[in-house]
Amino acid sequence: MQNAINRVLGTLSLIAFIMLLIGGFKILSSGGEESGYEKGMTYLKNAAIGLAFIGLSRMIVSLIFYVIKVTSKTTASTNTSHKPNIEITTLITTTT
Repeated sequence: MQNAINRVLGTLSLIAFIMLLIGGFKILSSGGEESGYEKGMTYLKNAAIGLAFIGLSRMIVSLIFYVIKVTSKTTASTNTSHKPNIEITTLITTTT
């Protein structure tokens, strides 16, 4: 599951990077026109916001999977109490 999410986030990062390149190209090829420059800056701003959200999403997903992994390890270690408690067994055998 985590691999699938990481692949999707990686693909989105690639798309945002391509948007950065397109925005930079639009700015460079605007030739001094204000409208071309503004379109390029819009691309750059949107791509930067997208990359920030993707980075934040990646951190949140990693944190969630870390917590799930730690919780499942502690739950597995506490649920292995199928062995009898020595104190209870000795108490039973000494009283009978």
